[in-house]
Amino acid sequence: MALNATCLRLIQASLTLWRRRWLRRAIMVVLIVASLVFLFLAVREASTRDILQAASGQDFAIVGLAGIGYALLLALLARSWTLPLGTQTRGLGYRLAIAVYGPSILPKYIPGSVLQYGSRQYLGRRLGWSAILMAKATLLEITLHVMCSLIVALALLTQRAEGGAAYGAYGYVMVIALAIILAVAALFFVSRSVTPKIIVASVVYQTVFFAGLASLAMLCGAVFGVATDHLFTVGGLFLLSWLIGFAVPLVPGGIGVREASGVAMLSGLVGLEAALLILAAMRIISLIGDMAIFLAGLACQRSLRLAHV
Repeated sequence: MALNATCLRLIQASLTLWRRRWLRRAIMVVLIVASLVFLFLAVREASTRDILQAASGQDFAIVGLAGIGYALLLALLARSWTLPLGTQTRGLGYRLAIAVYGPSILPKYIPGSVLQYGSRQYLGRRLGWSAILMAKATLLEITLHVMCSLIVALALLTQRAEGGAAYGAYGYVMVIALAIILAVAALFFVSRSVTPKIIVASVVYQTVFFAGLASLAMLCGAVFGVATDHLFTVGGLFLLSWLIGFAVPLVPGGIGVREASGVAMLSGLVGLEAALLILAAMRIISLIGDMAIFLAGLACQRSLRLAHV
């Protein structure tokens, strides 16, 4: 009993501290500074010139076009987010989803995903959507982000290359499997007010999104000379770095944190230089995709005569 009471007091004290804005900001600053210092040291140590010279102009064009592919993947997330809203979005499908989701994508860079979700709430309310349903849709989306990204990462990291086991897979698999179990348990509580049909559809949309995201990372790996046997692992490790950046919502777009964690995990597999280039290329791809879905959202608002939003 005494131990339980002590644990309860510690939890309450931790929550009280976390409610203080200065502490959250201090943690955010420490994470960003530590990530940037790590990246600076990695870039100073690396010699990326040989890899860049080996890559052709066509390779860089492929990376640029991949940004449009990322925008198409974001459209899947947009549609997935609107599914729990029910009849409010029926009949308009992707256009209405993108009209709200697209313009709210850029605010995540100031100061992270917090403003992104707030922007969706604002735009949805202007259309008369239920704030409660949008909050439930967002909670379901966040839960599925964790679950589906880990499922895809698990599938990629357990792939065996010819002649040997996947690089570092076993240690990651244990951590990922535990996280999936926790995410599924959270999904059970989050989805109690959402129909199974919507949950299944949302899981499919998000699984396709993260499989596509991993494929883009694998494409970047191929462009920068990563061996074919390692590409599945590159995709899986990139998803883990994406999730680490996503888990720090106050960091603008996960900038710095995603790259630092990605370089730390990938450098032992593909080398420091290739790891830096892969993460840099994926950041460029995400920026192109974010801007494209933002412009598509504005275009959808105009086509649906939603200029008042």
